[in-house]
Amino acid sequence: MNEKQKETLMTYASVLKIPNEICLPVISDFIRMNECNGSEFVCSRFKAAKLDFIRLKAGKEPVSQWIGKKSPTHFSGSLGGLQTWSSKNWKNWSKAIQLLQVYSTEIASEVLPSQAKKFVDAVTYKNPNPDSFPEYGEMLIKGVKIVYPDKVGYPNPQPLLFYPVSSTRREPHASGKSYP
Repeated sequence: MNEKQKETLMTYASVLKIPNEICLPVISDFIRMNECNGSEFVCSRFKAAKLDFIRLKAGKEPVSQWIGKKSPTHFSGSLGGLQTWSSKNWKNWSKAIQLLQVYSTEIASEVLPSQAKKFVDAVTYKNPNPDSFPEYGEMLIKGVKIVYPDKVGYPNPQPLLFYPVSSTRREPHASGKSYP
């Protein structure tokens, strides 16, 4: 990870307005884990940490094995500090979740084996019992009939290209001005 990427991560953390003594250790752990173990590893760990934060907020036990814990429901280290800070209110908790999503800044230079496996599995999936799930279109029609029982059906909408353009509305441009 080069210096520009590290700066970007620090900027990402500072935008969330989490105190530096809380967010910098988390970002440092992210950088250290990325340099030592690679992108796929660190992404899976931070996804698991985010899931545990959500589980704890829902009153459930954390499931990840790799996070050190002081007690069954309290983490130790940098994640423990983030957990304590985020437990004060919903806004802090939301910011903590956003900080843990720092893994979304990672872009792989090539398709990862796990990504390739997920793609191939999804494309080649065969439903063992095709009658167990109705088609999506049928579900949509049933839903519309429940919500609007007096309506027979709705025609497919025209493409946006054919909608009339308003003569009274204005559209913004990159120059900062708007034109009709």
